Amino acid sequence: MLLPETFAAALAMMLGSTFCWGSWTNLSRLARRWRVEFFHHDWAWGMFLAAVAAALTAGLFFGRPNFLDNLSAAGGDAIAWALAGGACLNVGNFLLVAGIARVGMTVAFPVAVGLSLVVGTVLSYLVHPLGDPLLLAAGVTLVFSAVITNALVYRAAGAGKPGGKGGLGICLAAGILFSICGPMVAKALNAARPLAPYGAGLLYSIGSLAATAPLLALLWRRPLGDAPLTISDYRAGTLRDHAAGLAGGAIWGIGMMLNFLAAGMAGMAVSGAVGQANPLVAAAWGIFVWREFRGAKSGTVALLALMIALYSGGLVLLALSFRNV
Repeated sequence: MLLPETFAAALAMMLGSTFCWGSWTNLSRLARRWRVEFFHHDWAWGMFLAAVAAALTAGLFFGRPNFLDNLSAAGGDAIAWALAGGACLNVGNFLLVAGIARVGMTVAFPVAVGLSLVVGTVLSYLVHPLGDPLLLAAGVTLVFSAVITNALVYRAAGAGKPGGKGGLGICLAAGILFSICGPMVAKALNAARPLAPYGAGLLYSIGSLAATAPLLALLWRRPLGDAPLTISDYRAGTLRDHAAGLAGGAIWGIGMMLNFLAAGMAGMAVSGAVGQANPLVAAAWGIFVWREFRGAKSGTVALLALMIALYSGGLVLLALSFRNV
């Protein structure tokens, strides 16, 4: 298996996961008329295919034990934790989409991702206490502050949305589910007979994919929008629509594998905290590529600068929290 051998390599993987997790939503812009429920279905398949590709290449070669050796030796508890984590991720993502539809990104992302960042990091550290706790706490605080500042940026730019019924509760539920995904992976990676990152990623994606069918069945009765779901709507999707969903999932899956590989060395608390700063990457796409803040007021520009400074400072502290062990 190809694994990081230095902290510098692990840190590069963490940053790569942050970039992937903050970039996959750009693919939804290629399928703007595609129902988000259908996009997410294809996204789950793309995530699974990326995990399979990683396991059968980097996980199978580069020396023994390989991915298959580890999978056959892993304990049932480690396998169950990885599958459950993927299922929680999928349900959480659906709830996040529903929350965005009701209250907008300025509320949904800080509540869901912010809650996940803080609670998930604490729980992951309790499962596998790797890293200086004071520096880790300080780093998480700065990154969380950056996520909140990111929300203020969008609100200042007029990207808010009036509250919808039950929207805040849905976002809280999404955040709780996201919060337990990292600790579940930490359990799988640190069990008595643990999974290696490649096996954990593959089973995580299988758990996510398995949750897709029952969720679609539920959304068939209660769609996110006003229009009901029909099978003909899915069949009417173009090649571009399906390709966008698959590519979005594949990018997310690559980020997942990079994060799990880094967690094998630095611990899930540090790796997960860095990865969950992905809303800031999404904001960077909006600033520099999509020009969402063109002509923004000076106050908005100042908030953007503050967001970048907070995230950069948090990243340094998170890196030092591992190096000070």
